[in-house]
Amino acid sequence: MSIQKACENNNNFLNAMMNIEQASQIALEPFTLYKPKLYPDGDKWCVLLGENLQEGLCGFGDTPLKAVNDFNHNFDNQKTGKR
Repeated sequence: MSIQKACENNNNFLNAMMNIEQASQIALEPFTLYKPKLYPDGDKWCVLLGENLQEGLCGFGDTPLKAVNDFNHNFDNQKTGKR
């Protein structure tokens, strides 16, 4: 096997491993685990886990992906309104 072919095989293996790692991370995100609703809300996209915005957890964005990212961030950082 040539060095070039060995390097290509190694790069293909590393790319596959990176794809597996990325897929594993996505599988553990709150959006993937809890399956909230994703819908357009005015000129934004909304991701909502719960019955309504007042009681649930949400994220907003200009695109569905930005709304999902905002939701995942809020899931990890948002505190309850109860004191």
